Amino acid sequence: MPDGSIKYVHVVARALSLKSGSVEFVGAVMDITGAKLAEKTLRESEAYLAEAQRFSHTGSWAGTPGSEEIRYWSEECYRVLGFDPHGGLPRLETYFRRVHPNDVTMYIEQSERAAREKTGFEFDFRIVHPSG
Repeated sequence: MPDGSIKYVHVVARALSLKSGSVEFVGAVMDITGAKLAEKTLRESEAYLAEAQRFSHTGSWAGTPGSEEIRYWSEECYRVLGFDPHGGLPRLETYFRRVHPNDVTMYIEQSERAAREKTGFEFDFRIVHPSG
């Protein structure tokens, strides 16, 4: 732009065949600068969060109670629990193989109670890496 700023645009067009046999494009242009700047801010925020998680050895995750579905794990969550971040989200049954056998029942009971009562939960448990 004349003031040195950058404007991002998105263009959509369709080809139309004219009676003369030539092709004409008809389209629209949309200013997406706000969306691009918001994406940039979000990426920066995600990078800061990932760095803080690496520094504090704190992973974050999301899951749906009762569905046996893990929906999201942060990179640090993979590292803390000893999973390969490039291997995709582990299945819940695979995850539970990492929970120490003496802690599984307590983990499930507290998680189910929190889901039933629609509350949060907090507890400590041991994990067992494949290497023992």
